[in-house]
Amino acid sequence: MGNKKWFRFSRGLIMILMACCLLVACGKEKTGGNPGTNDSTKISQEEILERAKKLSGAPCAEVDSTTDDGKLVIHLYENLEDHTATYDWYTIDPDTLLGENLMGEEVDLN
Repeated sequence: MGNKKWFRFSRGLIMILMACCLLVACGKEKTGGNPGTNDSTKISQEEILERAKKLSGAPCAEVDSTTDDGKLVIHLYENLEDHTATYDWYTIDPDTLLGENLMGEEVDLN
C-alpha cells in the first residue's frame, strides 16, 4: 500500500514540475525578431514613458489605458498649481515603439 501512495505522489509531483517548466518556458521573452520590432530588446513601460516625455517635451507621462490590441495610451502632461496641462496623447505599440498622437501624426519612440 505504501508503494502505491508514493507512486501516485511522485507522479503528481512530476506533473506539477512539468507544468511549471512549461509556464516558465512560455513566459520567456523572445530573442531575435524582425527589424523595426522591440522583440530582441524588450523595453519596459517606464522606458517607453521616458522616451515619450523626451519626444513631446512634457515633464510627466503615464499609461492611461491599453487598447484591445495591446497598444499603450499615454497621457503626456504637466501638473500646474490649479490644473493639469495636457501636452499630448500617444497611442504606442509596445512591440514596435511606433504609434500616433492625438492628431493622428506618426510617433516613433525608437
